[in-house]
Amino acid sequence: MLLGRRVLGRRSMYTWRDIPYTANAHPRQILDVVVPTSPTFPRPKLPVTVFVHGGAWQRGDKSGRFYAHVAPTIAQSTPTLVVTMNYRLSPEVKYPEHIHDVLRALQWVHREIHKYGGDNERIVLMGHSAGAHSVMKLALDDGEAFPNCPPLLGVVGISGVYNIVRLSTASIFGSMALDPVFGHGVQVRRESSVMQPSAASLGSMKKDLPMLLLYAQDDFHLDEDAIELKAWLNSLGFTHVACEEISRTNHFTIIGNVNANLPPSRSTQAITKFIRDVTTEKNGH
Repeated sequence: MLLGRRVLGRRSMYTWRDIPYTANAHPRQILDVVVPTSPTFPRPKLPVTVFVHGGAWQRGDKSGRFYAHVAPTIAQSTPTLVVTMNYRLSPEVKYPEHIHDVLRALQWVHREIHKYGGDNERIVLMGHSAGAHSVMKLALDDGEAFPNCPPLLGVVGISGVYNIVRLSTASIFGSMALDPVFGHGVQVRRESSVMQPSAASLGSMKKDLPMLLLYAQDDFHLDEDAIELKAWLNSLGFTHVACEEISRTNHFTIIGNVNANLPPSRSTQAITKFIRDVTTEKNGH
């Protein structure tokens, strides 16, 4: 585990890197914790944002090209303590092991984040692309597939892949590219899509969970996924689902623009406002 200090804008922050989040961890079962410094002492506990990278379940890294600036930017802008995580990739593992790793990281956060100054009662879960798929599957699970998920204050899906059947027929991706992740057959892809009948039976607490769905102006077909998911959630009685197109972005720049070294982006503004709103409301402000 490495500790580093970084200065971004006027605010410095500390990063604990490559912390294993499970026993006998695989080399990819690690996370970073980014903590913004505070001028006040004793410092109050900070809310926590957990970010899950994308990469078609087969590539990607918490420190990759489009993701390296996400944690420090969100930490500075909210302020919040930010956890970024890696997870095992296909073809080494198949669905749903990627989501089980996200669950393990969340459980680590719930147990351990107080040691870093985080508040385990104020957790927001956020993901991009394939990471958004994992995030939404966890948020909408009834406790059967992914038991003992810590409570969440909010969920953010950025250019998320929510309809796996549609993805498998998309010309830019195609069925064969999904075989290492989901295996063969339409049924498993239907079951791995976010929109499952079990969500209809979720209780009122789940249906009150704030959700933010962002998609890019040029986002392959994933704008359809976000719009479809919002309509489906609304039809089931979910009451706090926002959906927004981020203009002048594509599937990659929508998250790459979450970078404090660049001019403020609409992506950053939408995400940070959502996090502030849901975490301050819980804190009674």
